[in-house]
Amino acid sequence: MLKSVLVGLTAWLLIVAMPSEALTTVEAEKLFVHQVFPLLQTKCFVCHGDDPTDIRGSLDLTRRQNMIDHQVLIPGQAQQSRLYQSVTWQDKKLQMPPKANDRLTTEQIDLIQQWIEADAPWPQADRWQTIDTSPWETESTGVLVKTSGGLTDEWSNHRYQPADLWAFQPISHPHLPTDAPNPVDAFINQN
Repeated sequence: MLKSVLVGLTAWLLIVAMPSEALTTVEAEKLFVHQVFPLLQTKCFVCHGDDPTDIRGSLDLTRRQNMIDHQVLIPGQAQQSRLYQSVTWQDKKLQMPPKANDRLTTEQIDLIQQWIEADAPWPQADRWQTIDTSPWETESTGVLVKTSGGLTDEWSNHRYQPADLWAFQPISHPHLPTDAPNPVDAFINQN
């Protein structure tokens, strides 16, 4: 019994310890533009950069070089980067965001870790624009819907979750269920 437990534990440790496949620079840039930067905007910039007159802890996170200068970001080394350490809440003195209900999800933490491990690229404005308007579409980044009349490129090139674009999908004719008193009830009960 103990032997089988040890074999299972050893196998699990090998899987956990295996490094994930490294991202290319292009993939890391896309990850940053589409997922990491919006996450930083939402969770970090509120206190560390949105208002230049009120930057908490004198730590402006809106630029890569600021993060490196303050040793918050060590490209290629997520475990040593204070950014990663703070969002994982490993250190009791360094827990960001500070409110427990604002904590990052495991998936969000993984995104930050992947970006840092890929040398934390932060594309220049022209490259950023190319990436932002590219049709790199996944369920997590959303579908690019180019609109007209937006006041900013961010608005004109907004990404939507596929479920939010239901009105633009072709009409389907599903098979009507026969196991309910009324077919409408069967469709309602599916959710």
